[in-house]
Amino acid sequence: SKVFKLDYTPRRMLVHNKQVIIVEGDHNVSAPARQAEQWAKLKEAHDSAYPEAAAAASDEMEQSDDEDEIRQPKLCVEEVGRAKDGPGNQGAWASLVRILEPTSGRKSITHFDENELGVSACIVRLGPMEEEYLAVGTVTGLRLHPQSHTSAAVKLF
Repeated sequence: SKVFKLDYTPRRMLVHNKQVIIVEGDHNVSAPARQAEQWAKLKEAHDSAYPEAAAAASDEMEQSDDEDEIRQPKLCVEEVGRAKDGPGNQGAWASLVRILEPTSGRKSITHFDENELGVSACIVRLGPMEEEYLAVGTVTGLRLHPQSHTSAAVKLF
């Protein structure tokens, strides 16, 4: 048996043509584009509060070839969890579509825009040749209480 780790909570799953399609998403989680920014803020806060620990930990930091790239701790997301946006940002979502080929282990990941959540998925046939597409229904700015959203869309892959 094979284990495929997910980035977020699985919301929908389809099996199609020997592929497993998973729509994942989590509430109050920063989108990947903001993760580096949040790591930098956490590191700065930690280093200013504990300068001795920061100096000792510098040996355990990942080295980067790019001088401008933020050096991040070796801790992985599975160990420390994803950065949360906090209680003041209730409409924040991070979501993606993952297409797996379990036999070969190949995968394709498409991240949605920031604050966009995939809520439904199906395979549709369109056009005169009845080409198959993955249709994913998304909402932007979903609030849980009271339930509302800014916009909704269907994305075709």
